[in-house]
Amino acid sequence: MLRRFPFLAAVLLPLSACVPPTAVAPARVPIAPDQGLLRHDQPGMSSAPAGTSWWTLYDDPLLGQLVQQALRDNLDLEAASARVAQAHSVLDVRRRQRLPSTQLTAGAGYGSTATDQLAAALDDTPVRTGLRYDAGLDFSWDTDLNGRLGASVRQARAHAGEVQARADGVRIDVAVETARAYVDICGYAARVIDARRSIDLLNQSLAVQRKRLTAGAGNRLDVVRTQGLVDEATAALPDLQAAHDNAIEELAVLLGKPVDGMPAGATDCHAVPQLSAALPVGDVGDLLKRRPDVRAADQHLRASTAGIDIATAELYPSVSIGAGVLSSASHVSELDARASTVWRIGPLLSWRFPNVAVARAQIAAARADQRAALADFDQSILRALASVRTALNSYAAAQRRREALQHASTQTGEALALAQRGQSLGAVDALDVLDAERSDVAARLAATASDANVAVAQLGLFRALGGGWQATDAAAPAPSPRSGAAGSAP
Repeated sequence: MLRRFPFLAAVLLPLSACVPPTAVAPARVPIAPDQGLLRHDQPGMSSAPAGTSWWTLYDDPLLGQLVQQALRDNLDLEAASARVAQAHSVLDVRRRQRLPSTQLTAGAGYGSTATDQLAAALDDTPVRTGLRYDAGLDFSWDTDLNGRLGASVRQARAHAGEVQARADGVRIDVAVETARAYVDICGYAARVIDARRSIDLLNQSLAVQRKRLTAGAGNRLDVVRTQGLVDEATAALPDLQAAHDNAIEELAVLLGKPVDGMPAGATDCHAVPQLSAALPVGDVGDLLKRRPDVRAADQHLRASTAGIDIATAELYPSVSIGAGVLSSASHVSELDARASTVWRIGPLLSWRFPNVAVARAQIAAARADQRAALADFDQSILRALASVRTALNSYAAAQRRREALQHASTQTGEALALAQRGQSLGAVDALDVLDAERSDVAARLAATASDANVAVAQLGLFRALGGGWQATDAAAPAPSPRSGAAGSAP
């Protein structure tokens, strides 16, 4: 078609080479690909690649069942999945906009046509009016010489990738929060059991004090002090029980079910789940490929870069190939008559030149948006590394604290036994025994709580490592910064 318009061809054909895709800016955070995340003084962890289904590392099949159920039925995940489907539908629309489009029209009415009016003017006769029947077919195809449609497809593809990455992040949150709610149920149940056991032991001591008072070997002050210790331990029970019940409610919400619809046994746990193997951490390269927030930032950067190309396309003309046929007649049988039909075919040009100030302003805005997206991408890398380091530090600290509290509980238990033996021999007074009992109760409860704290710290590390979404979603990860996480055009 452009052969019939040599001047137009000479101007438009080179434009397809004038609008190449803008290269995506590379990450500016220096990351060594073999940089490790572990220190040699961190026990219970390995440098093996971080697992995807991390909940299987626990020696608790029920925990795995609950996480899988949450990943299937959680309502936040359902909403995230719908947003992913919406983003892919937008991408499909952008792709189909590059295809030719057709439009079929038909109509009937009373009046005259432009042809009737022209014939009346030439013959100096009245305009013929009456029933008119019309049928037409239009065809158009945007050649995309300025690259606008291609850039819009790249932008939609990157946006779909970003939405998918954020959905993967929701999946991780659901898995971690489900495990944490289950750990809370187990942990608070264990603390309730331990608190009741401590109250029983204190009541036994109180009974002994009362017998001694009745026999004249004790005094009223020892009884009152022991009773106060019993009341103090009893006062802690309601809060522990309420926390246990609240964790059950939270787990039910995560599972997308009412409390009475939860799996059997989910509320009966009274022992905190323990890891059955060393916790795998992996390296920095794998971390940045796994983390959904880093992948989302990378895809957002790609989308903003495509926005520059969309804005740049406004500097160049938009060229479409169009064709159309229209027939208008007073009778349906005459629609196919040659005298009733008009047609056209040829290129259609749309260009804002020379008024390009608006386009250049839009390009400047798009480039500013790209700079912001690049800063967010770099920041996501730094945050990913910092969150893993922080989680590792918290986990190591929780482990050391548990070891110290368990040792302290053993020591206070031994001290209580010695105090009670000394009291029976008359070598230790009741006040020393009371202090030993108070210390033993506090140490035992703290040691029990430390088990849950370690498990929560483990879950925080699993969240920071960014694993868990791969088991049910095969979305392609973003490349690492070293290989150009944002270093090449999509």
